[in-house]
Amino acid sequence: MKSSPLDRVSLKNPVHLLALGFGSGLIRPAPGTWGSLAGTILGSALLACLGLKIFLILTALWTPFAVAAERQMACWVVGVSDGDTLTCLLPTKKQLKVRLQEIDAPEKGQPFGKKAKQYLSQLVFKQNVTLSVSGYDRYQRILATVYLQEQNINLEMVKNGMAWVYPQYAKNPLYFQAQDLAQQQKIGLWRDPNPTAPYEWRKQNKAGKHGE
Repeated sequence: MKSSPLDRVSLKNPVHLLALGFGSGLIRPAPGTWGSLAGTILGSALLACLGLKIFLILTALWTPFAVAAERQMACWVVGVSDGDTLTCLLPTKKQLKVRLQEIDAPEKGQPFGKKAKQYLSQLVFKQNVTLSVSGYDRYQRILATVYLQEQNINLEMVKNGMAWVYPQYAKNPLYFQAQDLAQQQKIGLWRDPNPTAPYEWRKQNKAGKHGE
């Protein structure tokens, strides 16, 4: 099996290091000399090889993490705690506590707290859903976007005025757009003339919701 030119590039080889110095500009012969021209060409070629080699290595190292960060799993919803937290059952019968990421639903003691829970229940209770998992929160609940077929349930909660965008954690601009539209149309919790965001309500009541 023939070896690739990349396999012959070594930072321990003095010739390679010299060429690397020329190509990077760390070694600069007098302008206009043959040494300058040759060194630049040789060094640039070696830098290209090294760059590709490093790129391939970094890609190989990063890919498993990228896949893990976007991993998906299917489960059966067996419980809804509130408007942004549910419990589902894996095919292995293991139960998972899931926190809908990027959104924050009203607390039970807030206006629309019960309605938010009821609405989420109507959408997903006793349904097979797909979780697009990004990680865990500090309460060891799975952080995920929940999909019912192609429907983004997290986004639906915001669209229908049953949850706020959680600005501290939200990244998808679609959530902010949906919240603006719901607010303009006074849908759900936006019927209240002075609605309080759940994350602000928790601060005022000094009662941290289990999983915010």
